[in-house]
Amino acid sequence: MAYGYQRQRERPSDRIAKYVAILGGVLAICAGLGIPTQLGAFGDFRLPGLPGRAVTTVSLSLSQGQGPSGTKVTVTGTGFAAGEVVDIRFSTEKIGEARVGDDDTFTANVTIPGTFDAFAGSQTFDISAVGRDSVQHASQPFKLLIGGGGPNSGPAAISLSKGTGPSGTQITVSGQNFTPGEEVKVRFSTTEMGRAVADSQGRFTLNVRIPGNLDAFAPRQVSIVATGLQSVKSADASFALTK
Repeated sequence: MAYGYQRQRERPSDRIAKYVAILGGVLAICAGLGIPTQLGAFGDFRLPGLPGRAVTTVSLSLSQGQGPSGTKVTVTGTGFAAGEVVDIRFSTEKIGEARVGDDDTFTANVTIPGTFDAFAGSQTFDISAVGRDSVQHASQPFKLLIGGGGPNSGPAAISLSKGTGPSGTQITVSGQNFTPGEEVKVRFSTTEMGRAVADSQGRFTLNVRIPGNLDAFAPRQVSIVATGLQSVKSADASFALTK
């Protein structure tokens, strides 16, 4: 007969009883020290002394989901932090801001910009709202249609003071329907001729000189192209290069 110590296997019921006793002791200590605890039956559990904040769901709604630039849209948001400022954007461009009320909601009236008119009719953009404090984010799609109502909402266009001549000819390039304040680059084929800044009406005027890099190919028609660096709008006009 073999003699020796054999460890008695712990029964599951004993193990549960031990864990309950340990938990009861921890709760008793917390109660004695005045540390608040909360232990729900199956759901809400927060460690002692660590305040929890209920996670809320933010949402955004638009008074209308499509239209050309210049369209007035009412943006309504819910679930944001009370008192915080919310930034509202059309794609990457900020178009407004609002302060959240005590009921965690806000309402703002915004105008669809003409920055992205070059993509009108073919693309949908997000109108988004981001809380500065909570960093909560929500968005809704907006279909940009052709036919904006702003002074710079139509397709870009340029005109030339003179449409023919040899290299060295000085001409004036005039443009319209660009984004106010943006820089516009003007090229002779692929060669940059100069840059101008669009005014408050989206217009610009630039005096340039025809370069001689294409003289070997004269006579020929060459495109003079103006491109808005912010709006990506582009327009061109033909220039007859002579010898």
